[in-house]
Amino acid sequence: MNDGTLTCTYKKGHNLKNLQLFIGEITCVLRINDVSRYSVLAIYTAKRTTTLTPLKLAAMSDAAVEEWVKAISSACCDLRSARSPPPENACWALTGRGDIFVHEMLPSIETTLCKQMFWHRLDGHLHMVESSNAGVVWGLGYNNTAWFFTGSEEQLKMTDVREIYIYENQRWNPLTGYSHNYRIPTDRPSWSDRSGRQELAKETIKTPSIHWQWISEWGIDYSTPGGTDDMGWQYAPDFPRIFHKKKCMSDYVRRRRWVRKCKLITSGPWKEVGTLPLLGLSLQVDPPQWLPKNSCIALWAVDLNGNVLCRLGVTKDCPQGASWVHVPADQPFSCISVGGSYRVWGVAKDGSTFLRNEVMPDEPTGTCWFQVAPPSGHKANYVSVGQTSVWLVDTLGNLYFRKDVMPIFPEGTAWLYVCAGIRHVSVGPLDQVWAIADMENVTGAICRRVGITSETPRGTGWDVGIRGGWSYISVRGCIDADITDDIMESDAQVTSRGLLSNECNQAVC
Repeated sequence: MNDGTLTCTYKKGHNLKNLQLFIGEITCVLRINDVSRYSVLAIYTAKRTTTLTPLKLAAMSDAAVEEWVKAISSACCDLRSARSPPPENACWALTGRGDIFVHEMLPSIETTLCKQMFWHRLDGHLHMVESSNAGVVWGLGYNNTAWFFTGSEEQLKMTDVREIYIYENQRWNPLTGYSHNYRIPTDRPSWSDRSGRQELAKETIKTPSIHWQWISEWGIDYSTPGGTDDMGWQYAPDFPRIFHKKKCMSDYVRRRRWVRKCKLITSGPWKEVGTLPLLGLSLQVDPPQWLPKNSCIALWAVDLNGNVLCRLGVTKDCPQGASWVHVPADQPFSCISVGGSYRVWGVAKDGSTFLRNEVMPDEPTGTCWFQVAPPSGHKANYVSVGQTSVWLVDTLGNLYFRKDVMPIFPEGTAWLYVCAGIRHVSVGPLDQVWAIADMENVTGAICRRVGITSETPRGTGWDVGIRGGWSYISVRGCIDADITDDIMESDAQVTSRGLLSNECNQAVC
């Protein structure tokens, strides 16, 4: 690398060839999974993102790939003057490996095409991340440990434990019973990933990176979602179907999940928040300018037992907050989201959805839960609430929009189907919708919903960015500073955000 150019020399036949990329054209550099025995990194540009042809560079070791990723990323950040810490309105994303990436929304995340967004890596390692325009960012590790972003140059120790899975697949043979050897051409490999698309072998599966170390051997996982029989098997009529733990006469295939644990020790500008393991969390989507003066930032979470918690004392100067307060609920939860005007939505472990009533600065935990039916015939998996809109992903990856959500009727009237193939959705302070989607045999693409208007609240399509490898995105803090400064506070706007809504809240209850 020199003079702002990356030159790659390779051999084709008996000839040496050069391939050049301008550093300023590079939008992302990350390590990817590859079917070869080599360690591979991918370099993306706007053009290569559009044509689905990232430049892939292979190395003989993970350490070499890490060095190249760090060197190229550093050159890109220097050229683009990427800031550390990121601005408060940055967009955050995670890869399936737990790598943390940030996009600084310059000039605006809503006017920049996804393929043109520059993503740079941040030190640390997380499984999920939630941002806010107040400058507070929290995350969770794979072992459910909560961390908050310090925003400093100091590198603090981070540890994590992760479970790696492989699936054993078999089909029923009328002569010998279930077997690896009896399969039809469309069946999954005998050993595969969860989707069944990628053939795997226990002997060749590596840890996510060189920073991880195995701490156990392979074993049968009896805690597979959906339950298992005494031998760890799940059954279904065919691939791919919904699996269940009890064998029926019509079940001709079965699968069994195997698990192995690995441990990570790394560092980054993240500090652990107590010792309470969390299943999920959410930060308030309102920018500070839209909140009552001197009010704290609403942060809600769900622990491993499904208890709903509210964190008190969270501010920009004290991002870790002061203490947890338990919010009573009749059943265990799995997901929580804090939208505009302190509207809190949650998903229970049985797939039902709830809205918390009368959450206000002087009543941070609210008063009661109002149950909202999930999409007909489906179970909710994840919910994200923006300033006024509510979006939901069910257990099958279908995306829904909540119709007729209004200040005087915050629960809305119905779920409207949007599309399939969604792994995660994040709704921002201006009700912008971003997602991680699976499309065209590629898992984990960054997408922005376009065409959202009052006439078409569900939007009209997706602007697709880098495809493959992404697992989580948060646009909860993405709003231009000029917008927050220029918004005029009419009485109607203030009421819609709950600042003058005592009568409204009483009417809802």
